[in-house]
Amino acid sequence: MVDDVDDPAPISSNQSMENLDIYVISNQNKGIVLIDIEIKPPIGYNFPYSSHTKNGIIRKRFLKQERINEYFWLVFSPPESGLFCIYCSIFNKKTDHRFNNLTPLKSLVIEPLKKFAKLLGKDGYLETHDNNLYHKNSVLNGKQFLKSFNNPELEVVNQINSQRLKQVKENRSRLKPIIESFIFLGRQNIALRGHRDDGSINDLSDNPLENEGNFRELLKFKILSGDIALENHLKNAEATATYISKTTQNTLISIIGNIILKNILNKINKAKYFSVIFDETTDKSKTSQLVIVLRYVYDKTINEDFIRFIDCHKDNYDQSSVNTEPKMTGEIIGKTVINILEHLALPMNNCVGITTDGCSVMQSEKCGAIKLLQSQMKFAIKCSCFSHALNLSIMKGCKQTFVRNAFGIIKEVVSLYAKLVLIIEALDKISEWNDLETSSKASILIKSLSSAEFILTLNVMSDIFSITAPISRILQSKSQDKFSASKLINNVVYNAWKK
Repeated sequence: MVDDVDDPAPISSNQSMENLDIYVISNQNKGIVLIDIEIKPPIGYNFPYSSHTKNGIIRKRFLKQERINEYFWLVFSPPESGLFCIYCSIFNKKTDHRFNNLTPLKSLVIEPLKKFAKLLGKDGYLETHDNNLYHKNSVLNGKQFLKSFNNPELEVVNQINSQRLKQVKENRSRLKPIIESFIFLGRQNIALRGHRDDGSINDLSDNPLENEGNFRELLKFKILSGDIALENHLKNAEATATYISKTTQNTLISIIGNIILKNILNKINKAKYFSVIFDETTDKSKTSQLVIVLRYVYDKTINEDFIRFIDCHKDNYDQSSVNTEPKMTGEIIGKTVINILEHLALPMNNCVGITTDGCSVMQSEKCGAIKLLQSQMKFAIKCSCFSHALNLSIMKGCKQTFVRNAFGIIKEVVSLYAKLVLIIEALDKISEWNDLETSSKASILIKSLSSAEFILTLNVMSDIFSITAPISRILQSKSQDKFSASKLINNVVYNAWKK
């Protein structure tokens, strides 16, 4: 029943199913996430195929989106390159996944179905599974679980035991102000951590002696503002059930992040086409971090959404076998980006643009990251960061001795002004001070500022920056497209030559 057509090969991935946030299938705790959201692959996704020999000829049988749409319980896992029954995988009540305690349930339950030659029909894999009793029971269990989760008051045990229902609602009310605090701090770009985020909150008075960090201080503020539910929770909860430890913080932040990522991916899938923006740098902890941003048009608005930070060294090297951090090559960075896009189940052929900085690791025609990406993304166009290119051209201009000296003088003047909070005209008086170091520096700056070379260079650079500074800010805005950016650059060049 599956068509034999010349479709592309499946996207390869070495990631296990347990490591994929969206498609993971493990237990009932994840049931609400998996069953109640749309997790079908996006339109245009390159599905895998299975090979079968018939009459001595090897034939390919490709999986189609239409087959998945015919069964509400059927989902596709990109890392496993196979099909699962989401209800049986989560809600089969047999802990050892056996039918009648004898026959192990494997295909579509604990193992992916990877044979696509006979899916439909009376004896097809999918139709047979759909008619199995254990499958029907799993579907009923799943639907009952969702019904109870969304409406706990309807659950039989809650109707019998009103005290249990009261406890369920109370537990949710305890988490609400904590999660609201995470969202507030994240939206305001404020760090959470204090010196230590373990143990109970120490002081709930108006004038605490110790600052316990932004998150805990925000909880104190909510309590002082009248949040009685939060106050009762923190005062009466057991030490292991306050939900404010650093471990719980990380867990809740991860859950919130997955929800945000799901919303972003939903918009990208509706937009269909996207561009990838990435750059690699080393942070203060000397960790190589790769930043990935996706750019797309949704509802007639250009969006640039941050996806995640990736530790390139940790993701690509065995920590036990490498003592020093190896150099990040273009191939490693390119593979890391590809793995992330595969992890998100985004079709490579829907990527139409690649943007990064101009270093050789990224731009090399032989082994650069962009070259590797374009081998997987046949429609992706390399687009340089225009603002970055502008900065590089200015930096090359600064190699001239008189330009470099002029900027050095300006830097010293600004440093002196910031230190003494005096205007530049006071340098003449400062040069007469008894402080040898300060007066000498002021005298040197006065002579430098009054030199013909400095005045000429400053005027020239002032004219240049009057043109480049505004356009640099414009080019960094997310609403800019390639056509508008090119037009702006051409206008700058024209005006510069005209002057």
